[in-house]
Amino acid sequence: MPIYAQIADQLRQNIHQGVYQIGERLPTETKLAEQFSVNRHTLRQAISLY
Repeated sequence: MPIYAQIADQLRQNIHQGVYQIGERLPTETKLAEQFSVNRHTLRQAISLY
């Protein structure tokens, strides 16, 4: 599975588990890219899947 799809799945899980509340803003692209150790382009691909 591509890394961007894995990140999308992780973000979904985080939302469903209450790490991020529904309606709450996600951290910035830069922070999420650092968290997942990817560049912002990869992160944008993940977010576009969600």
